[in-house]
Amino acid sequence: AVTSCFEGEMNEVFDNGVNKSEMALLKVGALIESVLSVHTQENITFSIDKQGGKQYYSNFINDIFPFAPIETIQETPDVSEYFLLRNKQKLHFGFYKSGDSLFEEISMASILAKWLRENFMIAFNSHWLAYNKVPPTAGYPEDGKRFIKEMMSYFEKSEIPLDLIIRNR
Repeated sequence: AVTSCFEGEMNEVFDNGVNKSEMALLKVGALIESVLSVHTQENITFSIDKQGGKQYYSNFINDIFPFAPIETIQETPDVSEYFLLRNKQKLHFGFYKSGDSLFEEISMASILAKWLRENFMIAFNSHWLAYNKVPPTAGYPEDGKRFIKEMMSYFEKSEIPLDLIIRNR
């Protein structure tokens, strides 16, 4: 599964002291809750790419299921696995370093996320380059800084709050 997160939402979360890795886990948690709201009886395995070198995820799972006992299967730099029983539903959570090279579902989610990002950037460039003929941006840090500098006067004239256009961190 894939979800999106735009600059305004990210900036708001960052302003509350949450970092990028924690933000990603918030999104993963929302996806898990979404899946479980539809699949209430089936046993489910969640395969998740590790976030920012993090090794321990039991607190994250506990935040989603505060009253369910969590069994830690293993916690290593490469793999962190957990099991819990929710009513009669068996849930397995696996967090994997370089998970996209190990599991097709993680690889497909990664491809879909990259495709969505590229399409968002095409739409972003299409909108803003109607005002100025600067080279488009792919949005990565250095090129993004160039684009922001060249487009700042247009961003300011747009009356769209800058924190909805530009990520603070």
